[in-house]
Amino acid sequence: MLASVLFTDIVDSTRTAVELGDKRWRDVLERHQRAVRDDLAHFNGREVKSTGDGFLADVRWPCPCDQLRSGDPAIV
Repeated sequence: MLASVLFTDIVDSTRTAVELGDKRWRDVLERHQRAVRDDLAHFNGREVKSTGDGFLADVRWPCPCDQLRSGDPAIV
């Protein structure tokens, strides 16, 4: 079986959280989590683990990573 493993991470999340403050940082995390979970649902993926500012997931076929919304810097 072919599968793709997806790792996401918000780069410099600690620094960004301090700069944005609690409310704005929560908004960023919620947008990121929603985008990743929407992508997983669309591509029949499975969330393995959430790391707070990122995810480990798998998709049961080669994933067209260029089509993932969660990789768009504009989301965060």
